[in-house]
Amino acid sequence: MLEVVVRHRRTYLDGLMADWDEPTDREVFARLLDRFAEAAIARPANLANLDRMIAETLVETSAPG
Repeated sequence: MLEVVVRHRRTYLDGLMADWDEPTDREVFARLLDRFAEAAIARPANLANLDRMIAETLVETSAPG
C-alpha cells in the first residue's frame, strides 16, 4: 500500500515540475525545501498562541454591537 501511495505522489509531483529546468530548478527547490523544513523543526508553531488568538477572536465576534 505504501509503495502505491509513494508512486502516486511521485507521479503527481513529477507532473507539477515537468516543465522545470532540470536539474537546476529541482535542486534549488529541494535545497530551499530542506531549509524550510529545518527552520520549521527548529521553531515549531506556537499552538498555544494560536488557541489564544482564536479564543479572543471568538469573543470579539460574538460580542454585541
